[in-house]
Amino acid sequence: MEAFIETDITAAVHRIARSLASPANSLPAFGYSKGVLGQVLFWSYYAYFADDSTAQERVKTLLVESVQRVTQPYAGHSFTKELAEFGIFLEYANANSLVELDTNALLTGPDQLLAATMTDALNRRDFDPYTGALGPGYYFLSRAASQESARQVIEQLVVGLHRIAVADEVGHLYWPSQLFGDNRVYLGLSHGSAAILLFLCRAIELGIQVDLASGMVQRAVGFLLVHQQNYQQIGSFFPDIVHEKLVQSRLGLCYGDMGVAYSLLRAGQVLNDHLIGEEGLAVFTFSATRRSPAESGIRDAGILYGASGTALLFDKAYELTGQPELDEAARHWYDRIPDFATHDNATAGYQGVFNQHFPHTNVGFMEGIAGIGATLIKSTQRDTYSFDELIWLV
Repeated sequence: MEAFIETDITAAVHRIARSLASPANSLPAFGYSKGVLGQVLFWSYYAYFADDSTAQERVKTLLVESVQRVTQPYAGHSFTKELAEFGIFLEYANANSLVELDTNALLTGPDQLLAATMTDALNRRDFDPYTGALGPGYYFLSRAASQESARQVIEQLVVGLHRIAVADEVGHLYWPSQLFGDNRVYLGLSHGSAAILLFLCRAIELGIQVDLASGMVQRAVGFLLVHQQNYQQIGSFFPDIVHEKLVQSRLGLCYGDMGVAYSLLRAGQVLNDHLIGEEGLAVFTFSATRRSPAESGIRDAGILYGASGTALLFDKAYELTGQPELDEAARHWYDRIPDFATHDNATAGYQGVFNQHFPHTNVGFMEGIAGIGATLIKSTQRDTYSFDELIWLV
């Protein structure tokens, strides 16, 4: 294998397809973030992008594999997280005509199990999307259009989030994380207030517990805003974790300013509060100027931590605001993605900065080439392809 620097997006996509076709890059998990359903998404896009009938056959084969693996013995501690991803993906694929499925026939069992999982997590005061109640919560948001009973579970989660919220001395709301058992307070999209805000915003749009959820959104936004830092001095608006040493956070989906900014845009949208939306737009506008490695902190191409997720967030912010500087920032980061394919490896030259001890990292959807490839394809026709709900951008 030769290391290379790829500059052409189309060639980069084809190179990723060849890598994903290798049996060495198969994945045992059945969800989409680190499993076969992430590859299903890539091959679904690639079939259209390249007019490739073989890709469509791969979609069918991998989808059957995922369904079969749900009922097989599971090794690990992430079964319910993957099960939630399984349902979210099936609803997404059905709604976007990637497949034709009776999702209710396939997801009756997961509905029951994930509702119980959510209740148990709330009893532990664990809201985290990875380990707690929001994973099932996002699942039931995806189910709401297909299954009326999903609305009842969403209502239970809104009430449960209110029950476990903590108020500061002026009444702002926040949620201590149980992820590491130390009650640290995250602000961002992967483990913090932003994730809860997005769930609540979607509940409001569905007409579920509107008054309670709206009040929580208002008070949680207040908590975010009082923890703004001097961005001109530090280089970013928000800390990743409240009360930790103030340092410049990186751009991207998982941590940093952009997830918080997106939650502020959405809160302003659903509350019809222009001032909240302007706060989010100001953060995105400044983030759009952070281009160098030192300013951005971007060191790989993946969705979770890298250039792909950064491009997708700017793209979504542009969709919500119409601000041309955000469109230009999205284009910049889409164009940067091939620049990170510099490694001599079996995954088209791409390699994540983190989690190299896991075999799925460089292959999967959230950190690896399945997601990088899907993002590159989206960049060629941004209005044609969208997988926002798979990356928490609800």
